[in-house]
Amino acid sequence: MSRVIDTSPTEEFTIQGLTFAVPQPYVAGTLELTEGEASALNQTFAENIRNNFSGVIQQAEVDYRKANGLAEGAEVPKDQLDKDGLATKLSEYAKTYEFGVRSVRGARIPMDPVGREAYRIAGELIRNALKSKNVKLDSVSKEWMAQAVKDLVEAQPDITAEAKRRVDSAAAFALASLNVPTAQPESQPAEASPQAA
Repeated sequence: MSRVIDTSPTEEFTIQGLTFAVPQPYVAGTLELTEGEASALNQTFAENIRNNFSGVIQQAEVDYRKANGLAEGAEVPKDQLDKDGLATKLSEYAKTYEFGVRSVRGARIPMDPVGREAYRIAGELIRNALKSKNVKLDSVSKEWMAQAVKDLVEAQPDITAEAKRRVDSAAAFALASLNVPTAQPESQPAEASPQAA
């Protein structure tokens, strides 16, 4: 659960040339944090927000170029972007951000090997479907793609089953390649033979 609330103190950070007020939810004394620990957590929190949110701004620039007929890669004046709208999105993102949980603009990427493989398979299926319909991959937003992957994995349990099969197969191959012995049933002790007296 995120520690960001509407009254969290903020600090100015620049993301892709735009300055935003990024929450600083950690303070000394809370959960027995020292001043240094709170500072380190706030710095890491802000850097993670900046890194994760920069793609949203890049997408806003792509959308601006398309809407205004500019060439790909053309310079977009920062003052032409909807900074208030982006600030609202950043605030909402910061409120839901959690350390250690990977996400792609809202859709959480599973951390377990089977979940990651299922997302990879679904992504490949979606990319192939888009290509077959002559849709350029860069014409769909990363947010849309992330949500489409999540939805496909949830709707098609066979994808997760295939992911499990692949992960199990890779693990078995790795163990065989390393000559790791598999568990053998314990042998029963031999019965004592009668001894002549």
